[in-house]
Amino acid sequence: MRFNPPPYWPLPPGWTPPAGWYPDPRWPPAPPGWEFWVEDAIPYPESHTARNVVIGVVVGIVATLAVVLPIVFLQHSRSTSSRSHPNSAAGSDEDQIRAVISNMQVAWNSSDYDRVLGNFCTEDEAKRSEESFREVRDESGQVEFTIESITVTGDTAKVEASEAFSNHSSPDVATLTFIREDGRWVFCPSS
Repeated sequence: MRFNPPPYWPLPPGWTPPAGWYPDPRWPPAPPGWEFWVEDAIPYPESHTARNVVIGVVVGIVATLAVVLPIVFLQHSRSTSSRSHPNSAAGSDEDQIRAVISNMQVAWNSSDYDRVLGNFCTEDEAKRSEESFREVRDESGQVEFTIESITVTGDTAKVEASEAFSNHSSPDVATLTFIREDGRWVFCPSS
């Protein structure tokens, strides 16, 4: 057992009161239910000094980060890559075009101008201002594309689709033009 003085009593650590000792009456009283005598804690072996524990924790954190950060980086770069280039994965031309249309729908519905723009061909990308995007997006509302057919001819594709905008009374039927640009399919209305 060891003596456990309240934390605000001015006594040195490890001090044990002699028989018949009473605290200085000027000291504040101990909190209600305070235990003056407690079981001795089992001392740490020399290998568990505070310094060694801190070193072990730091080494553990560094080792964990060395494993986790590359995984997080790879996952992030894969997700960023698939957002920017949704059809960069293997698949048929039709599958890749469907992925672009799906990406366009998600980007449009979340009002993500940069992501929408990333689906356009270089020629049309320059024609799309963020201001005009916001105006049309606010006027039209969310969109749901329904693909009727995809016809691929070399590096050009025509997609028959209906575009159902939430702020329009009926779906619009459209022929969307896609081209293969830098090895990926992109929406190119001016082609």
